[in-house]
Amino acid sequence: MAKNCKRKIFYWIITLSLFSGNVFAQNLVSNPSFEEHSSCPERNGDIKKCISWSTTAPSSTPDYFHKCYKSGTITGVEVGVPYNSEGTRIPAAGEAYVGLALFFKKSYFSREYIQNKLLSPLEKGAKYKISFYISLSDSSEFVSDHIGICFSIMPNGIMASAPEALLTARHMVTIKNNPALRSMSWTKVEAEYTATGGEEYIIIGSFRSNMTYKEYKRKMRKPLQPCRNHECAAYYFIDDVSLLEVPVIKENPRYK
Repeated sequence: MAKNCKRKIFYWIITLSLFSGNVFAQNLVSNPSFEEHSSCPERNGDIKKCISWSTTAPSSTPDYFHKCYKSGTITGVEVGVPYNSEGTRIPAAGEAYVGLALFFKKSYFSREYIQNKLLSPLEKGAKYKISFYISLSDSSEFVSDHIGICFSIMPNGIMASAPEALLTARHMVTIKNNPALRSMSWTKVEAEYTATGGEEYIIIGSFRSNMTYKEYKRKMRKPLQPCRNHECAAYYFIDDVSLLEVPVIKENPRYK
């Protein structure tokens, strides 16, 4: 067989392998589009009813929005789909999504997080691609310039206690100054992470302050301006979370 023919066959095998890897790679996030639930959400902060998802501490209260919500069941605060207390949004996938505040004007140290136990631990040195859809809520008074993804070997790896433990995270990546953070349309964001090995939990939220503590104290000496809603927050909807291992291509020196 001619050398050129062998080379073409080799390249076709590589191409097909890459295509197959992308198609069949396992999403390590369980219940990635928030469809599965133990029961329908009834009020704000009902993330515990979304199977495989939780938050990091009692003071972190992300919201669960699902089409199965019955209006006014408990508090009269809507957590339905597409209409809810934070806006009107058709899901990016399926019939559900979650919402969380990356920043509260009235409470400098408050943050909200969503947490998922991965289907299997991450492998040391392996590279992973994280992606999800994000949409700024109709209710937001602010826009955040970043959103972070943290990986932890244990649940509640980030505790929502002020200030250092909340705002200093290891094993993380940050999506910063992305146009998606200013858009009310669903927009896909992506990042890559190289594992240190053994990470079993993915946590999404804000892992740094929007201002220094000194700036915050100076601001607190002045009366805060009223907001149009009760939260004064940068609040975002999240849907369709994915974590895929990036395939490694090893070159055969014979075909360089």
